[in-house]
Amino acid sequence: MIQLAKNLHKQNPTQHYKFYDDDKYYERFKQSEEEYPAIKPSSEEEEWVQDHYIGLINTFPFRWQLYLLITPSDLPSSEIFWD
Repeated sequence: MIQLAKNLHKQNPTQHYKFYDDDKYYERFKQSEEEYPAIKPSSEEEEWVQDHYIGLINTFPFRWQLYLLITPSDLPSSEIFWD
């Protein structure tokens, strides 16, 4: 996942990304996020997000961050920063 984050950030350094480990409700949830509050996620979609949302890439003025909502045992922290 770290290598994927580095590649995505290199391709588009200003883009934010969210990572899920399942795609069952991804398109519906994405639409509800884009059109919120006109379209709100269903309780089923919210539960799916809680179960399958595993990380994100944030960007800051001088650095960016991969934040993992699940921390693999070989990483000391769920937050990884790069310049």
